[in-house]
Amino acid sequence: MKSRALSYQLSTKDVSQEEKGIGFNLVGFIKNILPKDKYSQWETFAAVLIQNRWRSYLKRKQFRATVSCITRVQTLARCKQQRLLFCKQRENAIIIQCMARKHKADALRRRLGNNEVASLLNESESVLEGLKSLKAVINLQRFWRGRLARLQQ
Repeated sequence: MKSRALSYQLSTKDVSQEEKGIGFNLVGFIKNILPKDKYSQWETFAAVLIQNRWRSYLKRKQFRATVSCITRVQTLARCKQQRLLFCKQRENAIIIQCMARKHKADALRRRLGNNEVASLLNESESVLEGLKSLKAVINLQRFWRGRLARLQQ
């Protein structure tokens, strides 16, 4: 039973080079040395060998591509797993910080008493209002200086 590649190789021979004797033709050399039945066996063996090497090359190439894709998928999976672990640890750290701040605020409230805490809150509100007014003054100055600069140009 002949394969497609073998039948193609048997039917396509370069007769012009064999007749002229130009260059070194391995098939022609073997054809002249070996008897007719040995030559056909060698040609069959050569075709099978070429097909075997070609298939093994393709399989190696396919294997390398598969390994590359598997490695990429594993990398992405590990990255996702580490990201989830990091997010979980960050959330836990935030919860611990909130609990520590609450505990510290409760201890301060117990130590100072409710009246003093209320006065501290009022002072902080007045400081915030002062900062807001200062920010408004800075914005006005920036606007006025920009307008003067545009007028001078």
